[in-house]
Amino acid sequence: MLMTRYFLNRCVITLIVLLGTVFHASAQTAEEYLKAGEKKFANKAYKEALIDFDKAILLNPKSIEAYNAKGSCLYELKQFKKAAEAYGYVIKFDSTNADAYNKRGVCYVYGPFRLREAIKDYTKAINLNPDNIKPYYNRGFLRNWGRGSACAIGDFTAILMIDSTNSNIWINRGNSFKKDKQFTAAILDYTKAISKDAPDKLMAYFNRGICYEAIGKNDDAAQDFNTVLRLDPSKPDNTAYLKQPMQLKHLHRKAKKIIKKAFPSNKQWQLKV
Repeated sequence: MLMTRYFLNRCVITLIVLLGTVFHASAQTAEEYLKAGEKKFANKAYKEALIDFDKAILLNPKSIEAYNAKGSCLYELKQFKKAAEAYGYVIKFDSTNADAYNKRGVCYVYGPFRLREAIKDYTKAINLNPDNIKPYYNRGFLRNWGRGSACAIGDFTAILMIDSTNSNIWINRGNSFKKDKQFTAAILDYTKAISKDAPDKLMAYFNRGICYEAIGKNDDAAQDFNTVLRLDPSKPDNTAYLKQPMQLKHLHRKAKKIIKKAFPSNKQWQLKV
């Protein structure tokens, strides 16, 4: 009887040790797959990296790092619906992960176009990390694109309070003021962006011209439209336009063509992940 009990105890101990060893080996293997996938991701081998991340998840189904990496991989592969699902698992295992909420929001926009859910995710990300400008930008962009330009002004103002050197944000807020028909405020923001030599200052000149035209300052509007023509990136030496007097409507139309070419819709829809 004692021998039987001794034998059973030894078997149980051996089984526990073996299970612990297997679990430890699996955890190490999952980590190895994760690291291998990260190297492939860095080399832009996204499909190969995705295989490694899936193996890591298979071995460690609650790995936040693996799901986050999988989401990034799927995002780069433009599989936005699946990427949103991967970030959903990150949120499931870590409900305070502000970055995952922002990334899932971006995927909701690019994939199934679930704008309400995207805005909810951006809001959650902001509540969790108020110092991160990305969800403010993304939420402001969507609000301005829809019917929430007044709310978008608040989002872009929040960014400028965090980082007033972000020159293109002055343009974004100016666009919101313009859409809200607050033309004088928009002009001030576009002027600020131009003074800071914003990368998209061509857009600032054009939109400021529209605002000047809206409040009856046609000479100022014509000057801004002329500047757009002069700075046309497709025609570096375009000073000839300045010597050709044109009606304001003609100037506006020509400037608009340049803006459409310089800022295609796919370039304007660049959210921040």
